[in-house]
Amino acid sequence: MSTFSEQQHRVGLIGAGEVVRRFYLPVLESRSDIQVRAICSGDGRRAAEIAQLLKIPSVAVDYRSLLDDEEIESVFVCTPPYMHFEIASYAFQCGKNVLLEKPPCGTYEELASLQAISAQSGCVLDVTFNNAAREDNAWLVETVQQGKIGAIELIELEWLRTKPRPDKAWANNPQTAGGGGILADLGSHLLRIGVSLVPQARRCIAYCRTTRHSSSCAQIEDIACANILVDEAVQIVLKVGWGMQMNVPVRFSVVAHGATASLSSKDYPVSSSDGYFSVLDRFIAAARLRQQSDLTAVNKAMRLLHALYESSRLGVPMTVDLR
Repeated sequence: MSTFSEQQHRVGLIGAGEVVRRFYLPVLESRSDIQVRAICSGDGRRAAEIAQLLKIPSVAVDYRSLLDDEEIESVFVCTPPYMHFEIASYAFQCGKNVLLEKPPCGTYEELASLQAISAQSGCVLDVTFNNAAREDNAWLVETVQQGKIGAIELIELEWLRTKPRPDKAWANNPQTAGGGGILADLGSHLLRIGVSLVPQARRCIAYCRTTRHSSSCAQIEDIACANILVDEAVQIVLKVGWGMQMNVPVRFSVVAHGATASLSSKDYPVSSSDGYFSVLDRFIAAARLRQQSDLTAVNKAMRLLHALYESSRLGVPMTVDLR
């Protein structure tokens, strides 16, 4: 006989790295509606450490054995991006709902394929992009969409860090890191917010240049700057970088300029969380009902992300159909 409460949603954690420790653990420890049934990591060691903290009953080194557990309803996939497609595909075969960390896949084509597999299985697919779920950024998007600053004309997106490039083998290979470096890591968050500010966007012309601090890793960019023209009316300017020489550890800014006013996420009157509580709220609600979340903004952001990488590679602007 099962010992879990019928009111709890039973989940598995695949991955036991920094994102799980820093972001998922504080949320999971505070929620009585979620029971983590199992956790998996490659060597089992880090998974065992987290299992002890959260009193998780099962530890696995093979994600397939975790997904074969019939009592698990949903999984949070927190592995490097190159593993997402394989794991999520098998999860859908096993009838599990899937929450993917960003970036969701190595290519947009993989993401589109996952959505088709998800729909066929009747399971829910969602992607974290927790920064879009932060109260300040969500408030900014809602306010702009309500027309309170007039027709949107210019969007400024900036995220610079003194923190250096991740010292992990997978993060220094574009084929395993979701397409590249800082643009995939932090830029994807900003693109997800940016496309939500112009939800009716149909077509973009996107141009991007990337640079690196040294030639030690020629394929991974440390700095990216992009200009995006949306429907020949709205300009988006994006700047991201890590390992920056600044007198503050982080510079983060989302500013929308409209025909009648300008508004920044910093104008939000209350301190903001990291967005993970809201992300899990949305996902668990959808998973319980087996009702697919709207991934329109995610799809647009991923199309733009890979177009920007192609622009950087070729040195020319790229035209992107967002419909």
